[in-house]
Amino acid sequence: MDYYDVTVVGAGVCGLIVSQKIAEQGYRVCVIEAKQDVGIETKCSALYSVRGIKKLGLKLEDALILNVIRGGRFFSPSGKTITAHSNKDRAFVVEKKLFDKFLAREAAKSGVDFKFKTIAVKAKIDNEAKLKTEGLHHNIIKSKILVLAEGIKRRISKNLGFKSYNRFVSACRVEIDKAEIDEDIAEMYFTNKYAKGFYAWLLHRGETCEIGIGVERGDPWYYLMKFIRENSIANRKIKGKSFLEIARGFIPTDYPSECVRDRVAIVGDACAQNKASTGGGVVTGGICANILANACIKALENENFSKKFLKKEYEDKWKEEIGKELEIHAMLREGLNSLSDGEIDALFEIAISENLQDVLIKLPDTDRPSEFLNEIAKNDKLIEKFQRILNISIS
Repeated sequence: MDYYDVTVVGAGVCGLIVSQKIAEQGYRVCVIEAKQDVGIETKCSALYSVRGIKKLGLKLEDALILNVIRGGRFFSPSGKTITAHSNKDRAFVVEKKLFDKFLAREAAKSGVDFKFKTIAVKAKIDNEAKLKTEGLHHNIIKSKILVLAEGIKRRISKNLGFKSYNRFVSACRVEIDKAEIDEDIAEMYFTNKYAKGFYAWLLHRGETCEIGIGVERGDPWYYLMKFIRENSIANRKIKGKSFLEIARGFIPTDYPSECVRDRVAIVGDACAQNKASTGGGVVTGGICANILANACIKALENENFSKKFLKKEYEDKWKEEIGKELEIHAMLREGLNSLSDGEIDALFEIAISENLQDVLIKLPDTDRPSEFLNEIAKNDKLIEKFQRILNISIS
């Protein structure tokens, strides 16, 4: 039987950030990971805002950065286009496999004990947290605090009775050798025909390109292939014939609910701490992971592992930091999901006539959509028309 100050389930970005920060303070930290390594079966596109990476306190090695994005190009169902581009670096396209290994290496240097090929099966919480594991490390692991960074599967979260979320999209992406798109512009296609409940995208990854799609219902692979074959705009741009990589996954689009109990806290996708409008979760989840690490350190210093303490130091603080932003992301996603293709086209017409690209250029990224709404609020026409179509409150 092993004993630690903190046990973390999941060696994704959030689990690695939490574990490193706690271990840096001299505490014993264990990370349980079902896979044999970090960075295996990478599912996300790894497009992270420059401001967000800086907020997380990360200094990316040059080898991790495949491309720099300076703008976005948005397409309506009928092909109406909005382009917002400037010379300012807005986002990094990162090699996710290397990024995860970079975080794991930093965590190991801080003293984190990794247990790979090990599945967290069941947890029990009383005067300590007991985690039953199977696999390479078949054991009972005891700790003062249990952190669940287990992703969308949420095995232990469900085992402990945490409320599940129900809204998510399934996504699929492929990597190809060539596409005729601007290197520093990410493209997004809004269409219910191919990507109902989300969108399709196309971007450069350095020497390769990526095409992806998300759907509320159905098989994303089917809709991605349909999009590649039938969308007249994307079809002309896609030149690669072979898929160099294929990845599939799920993106939560619910707003986070309960995330703490006595001695337990949930973080990242397991807590739906991602942007429901765009699907990104590394920056928002990473912000929450840093707050959780500080909360765990305070809990260990004060020997106070109660739900009340963890709520005050973790849940209340992350909600104060980005809770409103996640609410707006969820609201925008609900609004967009309610639109027909004709209404999406009408929204684009309004945006084009009111020079929405000028608003978008002012924004450094999509992490904080309140900044976007604040800019829209300066234009009375945009307020009235956006509120009518999206049925959202802008003030």
